[in-house]
Amino acid sequence: MFFPLTGEKHTEIWSADQQFEIADIQTVEKNSEDFKILMFTDTQLWADPGKNKECYEQMDALVEKTHPDLIILPGDILSAMSSRFSISNFISHMESYEIPWAPVYGNHDNEIPSNSLNWQADKYMAAEHCLMQKGPSNLYGCGNYVINITENSQPVYSLFLFDNGRYIQYDNGETKEVYMGYEQIAWYEWNIKGIAQAAGRNVPSMTFSHFAQPEFREAVEKYGIVSDEGIYT
Repeated sequence: MFFPLTGEKHTEIWSADQQFEIADIQTVEKNSEDFKILMFTDTQLWADPGKNKECYEQMDALVEKTHPDLIILPGDILSAMSSRFSISNFISHMESYEIPWAPVYGNHDNEIPSNSLNWQADKYMAAEHCLMQKGPSNLYGCGNYVINITENSQPVYSLFLFDNGRYIQYDNGETKEVYMGYEQIAWYEWNIKGIAQAAGRNVPSMTFSHFAQPEFREAVEKYGIVSDEGIYT
């Protein structure tokens, strides 16, 4: 517990001026008319084997019911101190599905300093079916990466996975979620344009992150319905 696990050094640097290479993006081939993505969020695996077992059983049931082509885990996979001990069990369980899977970090994945996100990424990336990449080191966080869903080897949909799962104390003393960084947005735009140019057309996309962006709140407050209790729905 007192010896930090830091992992391999994270050194990749990105610049908007560099050459885009679509071959650098990982792909999952679409082999049927439908492409199913199953999300497991906030699994919060920790030091209680009984609770972990219950969570795994629910995951198994959902995989059996939906037969997904890709599993995405948008954060809070592991909780705090137990994460350095439960990560191997978690990886083994995910690998047992023999389905591509892609994790994103949340705030709980980063709660113990002796178990770095960089070290966790090394563990994930060593798994056969895990698609995680650390991404550029000059973007916020660790684990900003792209997955292209392809059909006949051509991209038909792009998935962007962003690390924004932390809290930060602002100058006014408030502690709030970290929103998407300007450099992450610039990297996203660079990839979108590069994919479109390589494909010869605009490719639709979606993003995954642990914390919702502030634009969601703005949209809800502008267009949502307020209940009698003052709650937006």
